[in-house]
Amino acid sequence: MNHDVRLILFTLVAVVALVVLIARFRMHPFIALMLVSLAVGFYSGMQPVAIAKAFQDGVGQTLGFLGIVVGLGIILGKMLAESGGARVIADPSRAFAAMLWRCPSGSTSSRGLAPATTRFRNAVADTTTSTTAPGAGGSRTRIRRRELSTS
Repeated sequence: MNHDVRLILFTLVAVVALVVLIARFRMHPFIALMLVSLAVGFYSGMQPVAIAKAFQDGVGQTLGFLGIVVGLGIILGKMLAESGGARVIADPSRAFAAMLWRCPSGSTSSRGLAPATTRFRNAVADTTTSTTAPGAGGSRTRIRRRELSTS
């Protein structure tokens, strides 16, 4: 059997060993990856210094790329938090209202469905009821509460 074929077969066995080390023996993935990488390096005939250098270069390139992605994600997240966009994304009712407000439609309005959302808001405001509740010092104050119909 050719050396290249043996190296490919050993690499396949190493990948299976990596999965077994992580899944069955609950080894930390980074440590398991280091051990399997060392084994493949030694089997291929590399010198220990060359194995360490190859591992360092590979991890450095991967982490360098991931560092850029994580950094840009942090910047985007901060921009969303500062602008209030995160609150709109987290609250489905706000996201739906924002989508209606900005969505282009066939109407002549330049604001998309803004008149429809205004009518919806006014309809909600019209269904409010007044109740009385005890206030401070035994006096009674008026509280306005919104009620949405389920129909």
